[in-house]
Order: sequence, then C-alpha cells, then structure tokens
Amino acid sequence: MREMSEKLYPVQEAALDILEKLKEICDKNELKYMLIEDSALGVYAREGLLPWVYTLTVGMSKVDYDKFIDACNEDEKLISEGYYVMCHDNTPQFNEFTIRFAKRSRVVLPKDRKEDQKYYDFFIVVKPIYYSGNSSKECKGMEKAYRSYIQAINSRPLNKNALKRLEFEPLNFILAYKYKRLTGNEYSEMEVRLNKISERTRFVFIPEIETKDDNNVGYCNDIKYYENPVKIDFYGIETYTVAHIEEYVQKRYGKNLDRTINKRVERKSELMGPEFLRRLQLIQLDIFCEFDRICRKHNIKYMLGAGTALGAKRHGGFIPWDDDMDAFMMYDEYLKFLEVADSEIDHDIYFLKTQKSDKDCNLVFSQLKRNNTVYSKGGRKDFETHPGILIDILPIMDAPKNPILHKIQDRICKFYKTMTWAHIGAHTYKPGLKKKYYMWLAKTDNKKAYEKYIKWATMTKKETGYMSFYDIVNNFMDNPVNHKKTHTELTQMKFEGHEFYITKNLENYLSYAYSKEYMRYPIIKERVPKHSPAEVDLGGLHPYE
Repeated sequence: MREMSEKLYPVQEAALDILEKLKEICDKNELKYMLIEDSALGVYAREGLLPWVYTLTVGMSKVDYDKFIDACNEDEKLISEGYYVMCHDNTPQFNEFTIRFAKRSRVVLPKDRKEDQKYYDFFIVVKPIYYSGNSSKECKGMEKAYRSYIQAINSRPLNKNALKRLEFEPLNFILAYKYKRLTGNEYSEMEVRLNKISERTRFVFIPEIETKDDNNVGYCNDIKYYENPVKIDFYGIETYTVAHIEEYVQKRYGKNLDRTINKRVERKSELMGPEFLRRLQLIQLDIFCEFDRICRKHNIKYMLGAGTALGAKRHGGFIPWDDDMDAFMMYDEYLKFLEVADSEIDHDIYFLKTQKSDKDCNLVFSQLKRNNTVYSKGGRKDFETHPGILIDILPIMDAPKNPILHKIQDRICKFYKTMTWAHIGAHTYKPGLKKKYYMWLAKTDNKKAYEKYIKWATMTKKETGYMSFYDIVNNFMDNPVNHKKTHTELTQMKFEGHEFYITKNLENYLSYAYSKEYMRYPIIKERVPKHSPAEVDLGGLHPYE
C-alpha cells in the first residue's frame, strides 16, 4: 500500500497504479524508462505530481518502447487484469507516435460503442525517444518533418463559412492546401523518417502529442538527459526520472517555469477521472429525460443542439469527452416550456434556473438542474445561484429579414447579454481591463440588463422565416441554426438508448458548426471536458458498486 503525503485526485491515483504496472513489466523485460516532461517537472518542483497534472508521461528509447508494446500485447495475464496499449494500430483516429498504457475503468458502454470505451479508461502516456543526429541541422530537420506531418493530419478543407465569418487566417489556407495533397500514407512515411537513425547519436527527438500550437510540436534534446536516468522514490514507487533534472526543466520550460509550476487547478472534471465524467453524463441524461418528458406531454418542440447533436450522430450518445447537454427551442416553444415546467417538475429533485427563479442568474437562457449536486465554476459561492449539475435550454428568436437590422440587433443583444453576466465577471476576473469593463457593466442590475436584452431579442413581432441565436459567436442569417426549417422539420435519433428529437437538416447543421468532416475527431489534446468547475459533487448518483 502506497503512503500518500497529500490527497490526490482519482485520476492521479490511477496513474500511479498504472506506473507500478509499467515498472513491473519493464523490470521483468529489462527495459529502461523515466518520467519526462510535466512529470519530471513535478519531481523537480514537488518531488511528486503537480496539482494540475492529470496523468504521467514516461519516456523510453525507441528500442525499449517497441519491446514494451510487444510485452504488453503478449501478456495474457496483464490483459485479463484490464491493462492494455492504446495506439495508432488499434484505435481509429489516434494518429500519434506515442501510446497510452491504459487500465480499464468501471465504465461499461454498449457493445456498438467499443471504440468509445477506451476514452473512459485511465492511462499514462508513454513516448518513444528517437535518435535524431549529431548536429543541430539533423535535429531541426527531424523536428521540421514532424511539424509538417502534424499539420497534414490536422488539415481540413477550406471552410467557406470561415470566409463568411471573415476568418482570413493564413493557417486556414495552409491547412486547406495540405488537405488537398493528402495521400493517406503520411503516418507510414513519417514513421520511416523517425526510425531512419538506429545508432546512438548526440541528440534525440521526442514527439509531442498532436497540437495546434506550433511552438509546442515536438522537441529535440541532448541525449545526456535520457541515457542514464536517475532512480527516485515516487509515492513509494521506485522509479526513474531524467538525469540533470534542474538543467532539463530550465531548458524545457525556460521563462515559463514558475508560471507552469504554479498553474491553477482548473479542469476539475478531468482530474476526477473518466468514471466521474461518465457518472456526470448519466446524471445529465436523467435531467434531459425529464425535460423530454415534459416537452412530449405538452407537444413542445425542441432539438438536440451543438455537441449533443454531434454526439448523437457520431457516437450514438455523448461524445466521450463531453460534459454537457444542449437543447435548442424556438422562442414561442421556449415560453410554452417555461409556462408548464414549474408545475411539472418535482421540486425536490429538479430546479429550473431562470432570471425569475435565480437571484444572481447570469444567463439569458434557462437551465434544468439537479438538486443536491454541485458542478460550479470558481467564485460562484458568493452569489445566490443554484450550483447543480445541469442541461442548457437555449431559445432561438425570430429575426428581421433585413440583414443590416439583423446585425444591429445581434450586436445590441450581445452587449446586453454580456451586461447580464457582468456581475459574475466583475467578481471572478483577475485585475485588468476586462475586470474594469465588467465592473462598469455590472453597475446595471443583472435583472434590468436581462429585461433590456429580452426587449431587443424579441423586437421582431412578425414571422419572417428568419431566426437568430444569440448564444453563438458568429450569428449570421445563413447559419443553418437560424433557418426556421431546422427547428420545425424534426425527426428522432438514438442517444444513449433514448429517442430524442433532432433536426432533419442535421447534415447542413453539423457541416456548418464542425466543418464537412464533422465525423473526424478533434486533435488528441482537445479530447477533454471543456467546462472547468472548481466545485463538484455528484450527490451519490449513479455510483459504481
């Protein structure tokens, strides 16, 4: 039993369990390994894990890395214990030159979602260390080739909607050009390039997990850090880290060293781990089923929206790393729902958050929440607002035919929407221009700001066939969300075993929101929950026995 000098998050405790298993395999097969990157930084700064780090990163020479994968795949006992290697060869859309050494969690998905299951498991990252040459020129050549490969696999066709949104970013055109030149052989070609040097060289190369940040794509380094790893005690585990660790972290993190070490814990749901995330999703599903029940009983129309709609199409349920649910409704249907919901819901279980029911409500839409749960961002304790787990219920307003009036209305509504939220921002933001701006806006009471918002949002009294969705950044008239038929022509689709309403215009809607390649997953670093709660409590719901 490991002795813990500090309380760790569940995902961190699981990472240590997996590290112990990795050590067992490496010791048995005489393989050399070491903690690198943020894990080495934790050793340097705290002799343990940094609070915001949710997993461990281990490095191995490419030779030992390959032997480790073979050892894992051939060990039936290991597999029976729930450990496995997740890699490019066995996982679709995992185009990485790294692996995840994973441990099965208690999450169980339907058989038809076998590939999604992997994203609900615990893991640590294992990276190969490649020889990259004896000169800086050879070293930079490998990094340049790797960066080119990363851009190629992340490339997308040029999104015509981006042009309408005036997003003339040069990178969009570069990626579109690379997309047209894709052959499908990029991974194998890069694999050959990385394995080109088999003999020891002065410099090494370690792939970064794919990222959009070009300043953080792969790095080359001196072999002295990796050739003779240093033995350490890591939470009672005899393990290894890079040599010359102080020099290593100074070189790797540079001027950002202190800021990186002291990074705030923000992704609480990520730190709580995949079992927590799945329980959260199931609670949200319960809430949505109650919402759906009320709507069906009173013949109120709604549709799955945003990532919930994408999850229904691509996964048959939640996107494995998603942590919210969205329902879109035309404003007249939205008002019908608000009118009947208060008498329909069980107030011991649910709470309908609106500007009327929630004193410090900072929203221009509604949320149906689960009582006796908490899923709240930082700074909310100082306000009288319900902190519970929720689903978003978002109204779509009637809009004018005239595109100029549409833009004017959108700008004004966005301003009052920000004003409605400003009292939260004025309290929670760090000192700076944004905080001053929110403090100025917060001089107007959130209720009065909402009244002004709703006055402008409902200024179009006659039906024009055009809609307006003020909770989207780019609220253009030709956005499929703003097409009336999107909300009137509905069908049903399976979501986590339930039938929910969704637009028949789903193809156009998803293509607009996520590009025509919406079936492609985002890059690995973006496959994480997007919300950042500071306080979480599932209220004992959907426990694992």
